[in-house]
Amino acid sequence: MATKRQIVFVSCGQSSDGEKSLGQRVADLVTEMTPFKGYFAQNQNELAGVAEHILGAINRSVGFIAVMHHRGAVTGPHPDRIRASVWIEQEIAIAAFLRLIHRKHLPVLLYVQSGIALEGLREELMLHPVPFGGDDDVLSDLRSALPTWRLDVAEASLADTSLEGRIRASLIHCERINVTINLANDSDFEIIPKRIEIRGDSGLITEPYEWVGALPIGPRRPTNPLAWLAQTPPAATLAEWNSNVGLFSDADIEIVFECEILGVPRRFREKKKVKVSAHDQRLRQVGP
Repeated sequence: MATKRQIVFVSCGQSSDGEKSLGQRVADLVTEMTPFKGYFAQNQNELAGVAEHILGAINRSVGFIAVMHHRGAVTGPHPDRIRASVWIEQEIAIAAFLRLIHRKHLPVLLYVQSGIALEGLREELMLHPVPFGGDDDVLSDLRSALPTWRLDVAEASLADTSLEGRIRASLIHCERINVTINLANDSDFEIIPKRIEIRGDSGLITEPYEWVGALPIGPRRPTNPLAWLAQTPPAATLAEWNSNVGLFSDADIEIVFECEILGVPRRFREKKKVKVSAHDQRLRQVGP
């Protein structure tokens, strides 16, 4: 099952073919360089289209990128000033509302063409805009910014979602040096296994094992067996620690596993009770 990638909203002018092309290229860079999909919406004229494709998309987004081009000089009682797209100003205001009022984690990258006046809600927001002269300046800066910004966006996305109890490990087989766990992924994210170890009260039972080139585990996948060979039999180690008990004993273990979610390393711990058989060097998990 393909993983549905979360979106980064791209707000860019569409008054010319060049602006439309830039907006799409920005979206493509996001898709190429981050765990997310760039979302660049075409202009909507119908109210239903605006609500579904613009407002809804901004609300679903984990990041927001805006590119503001010149829209001409405005004269009035104050000195003449160059303004940007009113539409983009509105989309920035929507993003600001979600951040400030709804407390949504929404990292923002803002590019402002040199000469555009600071006005409206942007006067009150700490957005740290990046000035640009031509469209290539935007793309060049994005190529430098996205590799580090992607982690900030991922952290913000994960901060909005509790993973407690949704990514779990259990011991399903352990005989001699053959160890198999089940890694259940009931979250909405794709995860990539990275490292695992099993610990007991007196220290490591298995040395850390690292997966190289492990395949991603898609969301809502409760059954994912992962097997490896331990350096020494875990049951023998536990039996040695409890040598006064006999051939059979109970023990507490902790499965410590690391994975990558949206490019961000995460560590999880699962405490389990096991039956230890020193006779055939077998561990059997008791309970869920």
